[in-house]
Amino acid sequence: MTIPRLDIQASSKPVLRAFFLALLAFVVGKAAAAEYEAGLIQVQLNPGHTISEVNAAYNTVVVDSLPPLYLLQVPTGQDDDALLVQMETELGDTFFCVEHSWRNETPEGTRQMVVAAVGGTITDYLDQRLAQRLHLAEAHTQATGSGVVVAVLDTGVMTDHEVFGGAILPGGYDFIDNDADPSDLANEVDDDADGLPDEGAGHGTLVAGIIHLVAPDAMILPVRVLDDEGRGSTFTVAKGIRYAVAQGADIINLSLGLTVHSGIIAHELAAARLAAVAMVSAAGNLGVDSVQFYPASDIKVLMVAALDSSDVKAPFSNYHAKVAVSAPGVGIYGPFYDGAYAIGAGTSFATPFVTGECALLWSLEPWLNCDQLYYRATQGVVNIYSIPENQPYIAKLGTGRFDGLQMLLTSPLLTGVMPVVQRGAEARVVPNPVSAGGRMTLAWSAASPPGPVCLFVHDASGRQVRRLSINGTDGFVFTALDDAGRPLPPGTYFVRVTGSRTRQSARMVVVR
Repeated sequence: MTIPRLDIQASSKPVLRAFFLALLAFVVGKAAAAEYEAGLIQVQLNPGHTISEVNAAYNTVVVDSLPPLYLLQVPTGQDDDALLVQMETELGDTFFCVEHSWRNETPEGTRQMVVAAVGGTITDYLDQRLAQRLHLAEAHTQATGSGVVVAVLDTGVMTDHEVFGGAILPGGYDFIDNDADPSDLANEVDDDADGLPDEGAGHGTLVAGIIHLVAPDAMILPVRVLDDEGRGSTFTVAKGIRYAVAQGADIINLSLGLTVHSGIIAHELAAARLAAVAMVSAAGNLGVDSVQFYPASDIKVLMVAALDSSDVKAPFSNYHAKVAVSAPGVGIYGPFYDGAYAIGAGTSFATPFVTGECALLWSLEPWLNCDQLYYRATQGVVNIYSIPENQPYIAKLGTGRFDGLQMLLTSPLLTGVMPVVQRGAEARVVPNPVSAGGRMTLAWSAASPPGPVCLFVHDASGRQVRRLSINGTDGFVFTALDDAGRPLPPGTYFVRVTGSRTRQSARMVVVR
């Protein structure tokens, strides 16, 4: 589908409004059933079992592997469902999970990508009215996302778009084409044969642009798990989650989903949470009271609903008591895959506002664990339930709508109620306190050294003063200097250590 490029002028507003009303009505009316890839099944093996014995028993062939997860080819002539039933007799013994190879989509990929290409400039992007309404400038006086890595699992990202300048972390990956170029592309071919080519193209770039708008100093790791139609498989998403964790992501944005639970994705969500990685996902665009949009419905994930420009529930947005928080999801302006700009609507675009909020919070309060981070994200909101149109959805749109100023006003840094930082048994700072310019060591227990990690030091206001990559197996010597080599002034500092196998915090004191 070719979308005419529109300039952002007052005269264009009626055209854009008509465009979105037509598309939203179309999307709300399409309640998609879960789809799967015929001829493929996916399994999670229990400990003590091998895929070789499974293949020997069922005549299956490995198509892809992510041990203990495997994607298998069903034997020629055998019915997928019949094989699943046969394998399910061994659940709890050989298998922990057996399921179809489910497809994931962007919520907007329900047969229509709700994005219109428009004109505009980087100034329009940075100074848009939405940023003012969310009080992002006020939030940025105290936190910008510095030191936080956000993985965007999506259609890819146009990494050289002018808005990102230096915010893209090297090391992204494309699990659709299986290469190291996670670019957001369009091939102008109707790959899913629905009459609309490339309806997913630009989705990931716009999502990443929203995160960057909210948390401009956070680093974005692009991981392409959806094609230019906005489609992907659950196995590919699982691979993307594991990869993001291994690359040191602190937060994973999942503006995608399906209407059934996937045990394969659940396995990777659990592993990510054990690695202290936060995850934020879209509630879905079917306009119904439902928790059946996965992975947002998982207890380890923050579910985000969408509001319009008046903070009223967007017509397309799902709603449910599981929703943690809401954010704007209509008329969202940001970068597009072709180097220009676009306007989008959907819970996909509400989600990165909350992802960005989490990045701000972790740069402001680096001592938070995931549970505390999720709680704080639900507190930095404005009330939306006093709006009459939201009365039918009380307690089903989360705690309210994300707001940067409210995020600051609920911070213990401003209220004076500082949290107690728990020092884990695996890491300790010695000596503590230490004289400015002195030597301080972050020591690990011999039982479980974390391997390569990133270390961030923040002052009591949340400002990052030091960032280093270290080999955690050998400990770390810190000379109480900032990144510019200047001795740190006296005070309390917080150390955050993140890696593929750990996320820990400790408090240290620098004295004269």
